Amino acid sequence: MTKTYTADEVAKHNKAGDCWIIIEGKVYDVSNFLKEHPGGQKVVLKLAGKDATKEFKNLHGPDVLPKYAPQLLIGEIGSSVAKVCIFILFVYACRMHQNKSQKQNKKMIKHSVS
Repeated sequence: MTKTYTADEVAKHNKAGDCWIIIEGKVYDVSNFLKEHPGGQKVVLKLAGKDATKEFKNLHGPDVLPKYAPQLLIGEIGSSVAKVCIFILFVYACRMHQNKSQKQNKKMIKHSVS
């Protein structure tokens, strides 16, 4: 299961030694990659804790991310509010289904008795 982070959580990881970036909704921990980055650490640190999608796509070809993602990907951007909403909708749908089933059972019993 993929870990989900908010943009606020990612924003806390904004310095050398603790550097996360967002690319296309995915969260990458690039802390240990900074020294290896061909363009240098500074360019990555300017985007630390932020969505770097636009800058990344402007500077890198489509083959770069798949090459490094397996080692650096730690999760994706999501919202805890969205998770709660999905859970509430799921519970509501289950209850609606349960109520519908109970009504159908009562009708069947009523018809079989008469």
